[in-house]
Amino acid sequence: MALTFEPISQISSSKPAWNIKARVVRLWKVSDFNRNTLPFSIEMVLMDSEGSRIHASIKKTLLYKFQSEIREGKVYSFENMGVAANGGSYKTTHYPYKLNFQFGTKCLPLCGALVSGSDFKFVPISDIVGGSYDCDYLVDVIGMLTGVGTEREYERNGSATKLNVIAMEADGYKLQCTLFGTYVDELNTFLATGETANVVVSIQLAKVKVFQDNIHIQNCLNCTRLKFNPVCVEGTAFKNRMIENDDTPSPLTQLAVEPSIDPLQDFLFNTPRTTIQGLKDSQQEGMYVVLGTVKQIVNPENWYYTACMCNKSVYPAEGMHFCEKCNRHVVKVFPRYSIKVRVVDDSDCATFVLFDRDATMLFNKSCADILETHRADEGVLPTEIAALVNCTYLFKVEFKTAISPRFEQSFRVKKVCTDGVIINQFKAKWAKEEATFIKNTNEMGSLSSLLDKGKDVLVVGSSSVQSHDLGSLSETIDKDKNIIVEGTPIGISEDLLPKFSSVAVDLDVGASKKVSNCCLVKSTTRKIVKRVLPQPEINEVEEINLPIKLLKRNIKIEKI
Repeated sequence: MALTFEPISQISSSKPAWNIKARVVRLWKVSDFNRNTLPFSIEMVLMDSEGSRIHASIKKTLLYKFQSEIREGKVYSFENMGVAANGGSYKTTHYPYKLNFQFGTKCLPLCGALVSGSDFKFVPISDIVGGSYDCDYLVDVIGMLTGVGTEREYERNGSATKLNVIAMEADGYKLQCTLFGTYVDELNTFLATGETANVVVSIQLAKVKVFQDNIHIQNCLNCTRLKFNPVCVEGTAFKNRMIENDDTPSPLTQLAVEPSIDPLQDFLFNTPRTTIQGLKDSQQEGMYVVLGTVKQIVNPENWYYTACMCNKSVYPAEGMHFCEKCNRHVVKVFPRYSIKVRVVDDSDCATFVLFDRDATMLFNKSCADILETHRADEGVLPTEIAALVNCTYLFKVEFKTAISPRFEQSFRVKKVCTDGVIINQFKAKWAKEEATFIKNTNEMGSLSSLLDKGKDVLVVGSSSVQSHDLGSLSETIDKDKNIIVEGTPIGISEDLLPKFSSVAVDLDVGASKKVSNCCLVKSTTRKIVKRVLPQPEINEVEEINLPIKLLKRNIKIEKI
């Protein structure tokens, strides 16, 4: 009986085994973290004659059976393939299912002409930087190489690896890609050729990352394929289109290393300050700086968790650990900080959460190092963590409005400042701002109260120069529309006493009377409110409009 081969688009969980004809468009080995010289599995992306794609895996126990039979770029018939859900955050295809090789699976080579089509499914850079692309799926990107960074080393989990950044551009949109390990060697090999003009770079199966609201891509271990001036239809067409386009990409440049942010600028000027009560009442998501004192370790028995390489927590399963994000069993796991502290200030208290990166910088020790040196007789809480209690720090915390009412509100710490000099400068800066605010508020309230009660407000001035007629002054007042109104705070930054004499003005009736030696003119009515306005000098009739505007800058006020 002849076998029936189904297209990839029909594969589902409706039956346990499937037969397909497909080309291997990408194949790579996943290393065993315990023994890097041995593979843990073989992963691949298959494409059929319709252009549909699906992910397939060969588990470690079946490597001996299939690893010598399958080659990238070849076409095969696959019989009796198992089916499973396609999960995790590193999905190579958008198809909801994936295939697993089984012990009874058969793999036979076929003519390559049976399955044609491109190995790539390029996504425009504009879609990626626009934020519309789902980061759980790996992406194929093509663009002109416009920048190369400076190679440096990145240290993690006690091992160092090479790191560099390249910049790409397409249709006016720019995107950066971070390269690690052997991909940096591939970049250096290409740059050594000297052919750096109008270079097209294609990156297959890259991971989209979002860091501090900036979108970039990076290579995945062994999975990503990096090509400079790729020999493919898409590469040739893209290069011709960009050369003919008037808006040609920028020439290849050296990318500047991003300067580190000065903690003083970050905590005192770049990030808004608030209190814990203000943080709880905030309606706007973002970063805030809070000065607080640690009073309690909330989770003394659960200050760390066991994590996968992706930093997500795992749980024991079948003698190993299972990661829900990666959707697979993992052998290599790491301890990670997750410290909940109770922080108080003058307004309220709240729970702040310190995760691995910031806690490692705070203690200058990794979680694994603290666990290794922690003695049982010290109690469940290491001394480094217990020492946080009663310490005052500056916390840069993240506020998010989407919080479930079923759980206690807590705030994730993004950065901690323990520098006593910066903390004291923060206190002094905030105390000065509060004092200025209170002073201005009190002055405004006092002036408003006087005006409300109908009290005489005397504006003091003196001059030995003979004054002009009051009629002239009244005419000037009528011309100037910027008369000080009731309840308006006023102030002057220069001394006007040498220029002006004292005049009492009845604000109720608009009349003005001359006063000498800063004395009030006796009024015939008790309810008349008198103010003193300055008189101009004899030679300054043309400048009569200036005093009214200057009065708003600094006027000495006395209560009668």
